Amino acid sequence: MPTGTYFVQACPTCGRNLEIRVELLSREVECCHCGATFTASPTSSSRHEDQRIEQILARAQRYLESTLPTRSFPSFDSAPRESL
Repeated sequence: MPTGTYFVQACPTCGRNLEIRVELLSREVECCHCGATFTASPTSSSRHEDQRIEQILARAQRYLESTLPTRSFPSFDSAPRESL
């Protein structure tokens, strides 16, 4: 039985990693988990992951600020400060 060459791309809707045949690059594909359609592209996966990480960090920051408003937490996107 012949095997194909695949690349891994995260579904932009549900975030699950999908193995997509190389022959389907630049074509519309459907996620077998959630049914969403998107264009197969190996580069969009990392961009989507970066956006997801930023969203998760922003949610974590909001959660920290809402649960303990009296304490000051450093922002996840702020640069580390030097101590004197």
